[in-house]
Amino acid sequence: MVVREREVATPPTGKISFKEFLEWATEDTWAEFHRLGVDGRYHPALPDAGGAYHLQTISDFWLRLDWLWQDPLPQAEAIARQIGGAAHICALAQIIVQTLGPEELRHLLDEMGSLTRTS
Repeated sequence: MVVREREVATPPTGKISFKEFLEWATEDTWAEFHRLGVDGRYHPALPDAGGAYHLQTISDFWLRLDWLWQDPLPQAEAIARQIGGAAHICALAQIIVQTLGPEELRHLLDEMGSLTRTS
């Protein structure tokens, strides 16, 4: 990724102070995050070695900007699993239990188990 050489003095609105924001140009498939520095100015925030931006304003949230230009776009659930990891899977399991109830869930798991044993 190329970080363009420029300094952003104020966020896009110029009215509200954001701790970080995303700037993008879809025609160039270019985007970058900016973070408010201790000097009161915005500076580009670099991704980690894997290309993910870890937001400081939302704990444990990260985003790969290349997802924005994939064709087709990645499935939202797949992205949520990558970002949320085990915590996301546990939350989904709780929703499934609440939706189906324990008996129906057991029945569903039994059916899934028989499908994997026969294939």
